[in-house]
Amino acid sequence: MGKLILVPTPLGNLGDITLRALEVLKSADVVYAEDTRTTGKLLKLLDVQAPLRAFHMHNEHK
Repeated sequence: MGKLILVPTPLGNLGDITLRALEVLKSADVVYAEDTRTTGKLLKLLDVQAPLRAFHMHNEHK
């Protein structure tokens, strides 16, 4: 069974991400984010290859 892990992201300086958060993101099968533009920049900076999908109030019924 899959698992859901919530990863807090840094405010302001993307370089402030923790090593544990980086480890979790790099091992993820998929990343869901409310703001895919900002999260996409972070994932690119960290060289995370997992697919990025939007998850917010407007698509929660899917």
